[in-house]
Amino acid sequence: MIQEMGIPITAKSQTPARFPPLARGLLLASLSLVLAAPAGGQGPFDPGSALSFDGDVRAVSVPHASALNSYPFTVSAWIRTTENSALVRGIVSKYGDGSFNGWSVFLYEGQAHAWYLTPGGRVLRSPLGLLSGPVADGEWHHIVFTVGPGGGKLYVDGVLKDSIGWSNGLPAAPTALATQPLQIGRYHAYPQSFNGDIDEVTAWSRELDADSVRFLDERGPMGTETGLVGSWRFDDGDGTTVADSTAAARNGALVNDPTWIASDAPVRRTDPAGDAWWNVLGTRGTASFSRTWIITDSPTPSPPEINVTGTLLRFDDPNLPIEAVNVPVSFTVVVEDAADGTPVPLAQDVFTQLVPINNHSIGLGPTTKAVAAAL
Repeated sequence: MIQEMGIPITAKSQTPARFPPLARGLLLASLSLVLAAPAGGQGPFDPGSALSFDGDVRAVSVPHASALNSYPFTVSAWIRTTENSALVRGIVSKYGDGSFNGWSVFLYEGQAHAWYLTPGGRVLRSPLGLLSGPVADGEWHHIVFTVGPGGGKLYVDGVLKDSIGWSNGLPAAPTALATQPLQIGRYHAYPQSFNGDIDEVTAWSRELDADSVRFLDERGPMGTETGLVGSWRFDDGDGTTVADSTAAARNGALVNDPTWIASDAPVRRTDPAGDAWWNVLGTRGTASFSRTWIITDSPTPSPPEINVTGTLLRFDDPNLPIEAVNVPVSFTVVVEDAADGTPVPLAQDVFTQLVPINNHSIGLGPTTKAVAAAL
C-alpha cells in the first residue's frame, strides 16, 4: 500500500522484478472533472428563431454608429454551416475592403477568421486573420472575437483557439474608424454571403475575459449588461427587421430576404422575470511532486498532504434568489515510476468530494469559487 496526500492508495499486486522494494515515483493530482447541477438545474434552452443564409447576396445591415467601432471590443455570434469553399463569407463585419480600418469575422475554407485594423496598428495573423480551426461540421458553434491592449483572441464554444498581439505594439489611437454599416452574413460588397444559419449576435465596448466568454457561451445576455452596445437575438421570427435588445435600439434591416427559421441553437435566456436556472463549470488545476516510496503491505506513516486547486464558475439567472448547491468534484490521482514512466495501477484512483457554492452571479460575469483539496 502506498499512502500519499492524506489517503491510502492501494497498488495492485506487482512482481518484485518490476517494482523493487525501493522505488522513486512521481505523483500527479489533477482536478479532472466538475459535475454540474442535479437534473434540471441548468434551466431551459430558449433559442427562439434564427436567420438562414443560402450563399447568395443576403445580409442584415445595421446603420453605422461609432459605438460599433469600440475599443476595447468584443463581437460574438452563433453559427451553423457546412461551407468549406475558398470564398470569404461574412459572419459579422464592419469593414470596407482594402481600407485597413475596421473589423471583421468571416468564414473561409471552413474556418472562422477575424481581424481588427486601425490606422495605427493591426490585430491580424497574416494573411487572413486569427484562425478558429474547423467549424463547418453542420453543428452550432459559438464564435467570440475579443480585442484589448494585448491584442486579439478568438474563441470557439468557450475555448481559446488563437491569439495574437498588435502588429507594432498598442497604438496611441487603437480604435477603428470604419464608417460602413455593421453587416451580419456578408463581408463588404462581396457577391456571396454566409451559407448556413446565424443566431444571437452581440457587440461590446469591452474585451470580455475568458470567464465572461464562457458565461456568454452558457446564456444569452439580457440587453442591460455593462458595455453591451448591440444584441441581436434574431427572435423576431418574421418581418424585415432584426431588433437590437439594448436601449440603443440599433435595429438591423434584412437585405434580400434571408430566411427566418426556428432555431435549435443551445442558447439559454435570462428574461426580466427570471427563471432561476443555474449551471456550474470548473477549471482544472494540477499539483505534483516526486519522492521515494517504499512499496509494502502497510501504509507509510505520517504521509504528506498535497493541495490541488481549481475554480468553480457559477452561471445563473441573477433575478431570483438561488439556493446553495453541493457540486461533486472528482479528483484523479496518477502514480508513475520516475525511472521509466511506467504507471502504477491503483485499486482506487478517483476520489470525489462535495463543494458547496451558495452565491450567484450578477450581470455578466460568473461567481468564482476556489477549490483547494487535500486528497
